[in-house]
Amino acid sequence: MKKKFCVLSLLAAASLLSAGPSGDLVVARSGALMFPKDGKVVLEDNFRKTGKIWKDVINFENHLKLDYTGEGLMMTNLRGVKKDTAWGFISQPFACPKGTDAYTVVVRLRTPLKTIRAGGGPTHSNIIRWFDAKGNKIGTDGSRFKYDNREDLIHSITLTGIVPKNAATGVLQLGADFPNIQPGEYLLLAGVRLSLYRTAGAPYAVKGTYISHPLPVSAGKLGWTADLPDGCSIALQAAAVQPGKAPVFVGPDGKAGTFYTKEAPLPKFPSGTKQMLVKATLTGNGSNTPLLKQIRAGKSVLQAFRFTGRANDTNTILVDQLSATPSEDLKAPLQVRVQDESKPDWSSLKFVLDKENITEKLKRNKDVLTYLPASGSFMAGLHEFTVTLIDRAGRERSFRRAFYRGKMDVPASQRVTLRDDGMVLVGGKPFFPIGIYSVAPREFNGNSLDNAFKGLKEAGFNFAHTYNSINGEFGDLFVATAEKYGFRLFISPCGHYSNVAKWAKSPAILAWYTGDDTASHQTPLQLKTSDINIKAIDPYRLTCQADGIGSIASSRYRNYVDGTDVFLPEIYPVYRTDEETKRRCVPQVLADMQVFYNDLKVINAARAKAGLKPVVKSCWPIVQHFKDWGWERFPTEQELRAMSYASIAAGAHGITWFTYGGYHNKK
Repeated sequence: MKKKFCVLSLLAAASLLSAGPSGDLVVARSGALMFPKDGKVVLEDNFRKTGKIWKDVINFENHLKLDYTGEGLMMTNLRGVKKDTAWGFISQPFACPKGTDAYTVVVRLRTPLKTIRAGGGPTHSNIIRWFDAKGNKIGTDGSRFKYDNREDLIHSITLTGIVPKNAATGVLQLGADFPNIQPGEYLLLAGVRLSLYRTAGAPYAVKGTYISHPLPVSAGKLGWTADLPDGCSIALQAAAVQPGKAPVFVGPDGKAGTFYTKEAPLPKFPSGTKQMLVKATLTGNGSNTPLLKQIRAGKSVLQAFRFTGRANDTNTILVDQLSATPSEDLKAPLQVRVQDESKPDWSSLKFVLDKENITEKLKRNKDVLTYLPASGSFMAGLHEFTVTLIDRAGRERSFRRAFYRGKMDVPASQRVTLRDDGMVLVGGKPFFPIGIYSVAPREFNGNSLDNAFKGLKEAGFNFAHTYNSINGEFGDLFVATAEKYGFRLFISPCGHYSNVAKWAKSPAILAWYTGDDTASHQTPLQLKTSDINIKAIDPYRLTCQADGIGSIASSRYRNYVDGTDVFLPEIYPVYRTDEETKRRCVPQVLADMQVFYNDLKVINAARAKAGLKPVVKSCWPIVQHFKDWGWERFPTEQELRAMSYASIAAGAHGITWFTYGGYHNKK
């Protein structure tokens, strides 16, 4: 007899699964299911406190710090140095009622680590172990599973599988021995839920949707291959990918609300469109579902999804602040636009302003939310709000935004802009940054910031950075000492927009440092969000990021161009003592600078086709002045000078050296 949960084969390794109003599509070993409506939750935890459902919690050699927060369990590196970390959760046994034949497990997390590659030993793995009525293990390897992640928001993914015959109990494990959680990295575990199902005779959800990953636009038709039981149907739509805009899905006539019910030419997209999305809407008959095997979109062919692939979320909610910021008008209402590709679930809206839930106090006109305090005015200073909403896929999304009310008194003489050629202007006058990384009290400066800045000024520097937190007393001293010696700074807000508001009026601030090894730790959306929030407080300074730039064929910068005003390519070619290293150091500088300008050229060519103005970006290359971390030696004085002048000759608008101390370990 045919089982009642029919497979809907997913169509690409990187795809979004989204739930329709009456059902779920879930990732399975062979694809995805439009799953039965009813199941029994046998295990659930939101990780906001120590859970009684866990028999064991493993933290290898206590190298990780485990913090239970309002979002979930935050795991970070406790030691502050690279360590072999491993973590695991092993549940109490749960019962498998007779007739149970399928399960779903939902995992919610946020992390920059690649969890799809996670693995480990018996106590550090993602697995459900099954046991018969006598307590004997069923099979040798249980039901192993993998899940993907996002680092910009909490990611929820649902996985399904078959419960072995004769299973009476089970134990759920979560964990990873690798990748390690190193200093500056984290894993937020926000929830897990395990449900068991009897599929025989169970009613199906009758509708679900699937949205592809972005596909290249090419001439051709949109068609598909599928099995359609009686009373089931499949309909497709396509949408142009337009940065900053929610996708509008259309049928062959190019109109929203129409569908492809048979193969037909792709719709005409706006001029300059490079990528498109395909949405499939599957409708079942209540006891059976369609089987979608393949989609053909122009030259792209999407085949069956495999369990070892990825199911990546695509966020379609847009949150834009309409009211001016900073603004001296304390009586001006806060206005925020919230949009989604489909109608947002307004009943799920939660709006928190300065830690107060004001959802019920908002006025909503279509997609615009308006708020003014009962007193008729805002207090002067920094304000932050968080918008939380359930997206069309049934996932909770949160967006953090900042705004400033009152006078942001930055004199015109201290305001920083970019000239059309990317050169820095302070008060309208050219400024060429000559900078150094990681300035701090050290043994060679007598543990004195005063000595540090004095020595750097005598050496010809005018620009400085620190990896030390600017929170508290050190920040006060660092900025004050920089002001004393006439230095400009590029410093991180350290995760607190209050630091931006605090230091925005200091003449020392030239740029806010929002990305370090950016592509390894942030998504483009994360970086752009930081830029938006900082500019909402301090629009008079620049934002900057640093990363290894890669190559023209594989640039790490191109997707992040829009995230900051300035890019600092990390140019560290002096690895070894051999002749090849000596020969390549200067050519590497020229090659990396070429990648920067090529990325800018490509982006502006695309903007021109879309009728947009070109963007202006500045480049302050970081030249190697260190050893250790795997680099065998310092550059020679001649190499250092040659690389520095080569970067300027190649079009640099400033220059920085990494690093002030020069060593991984203080020596």
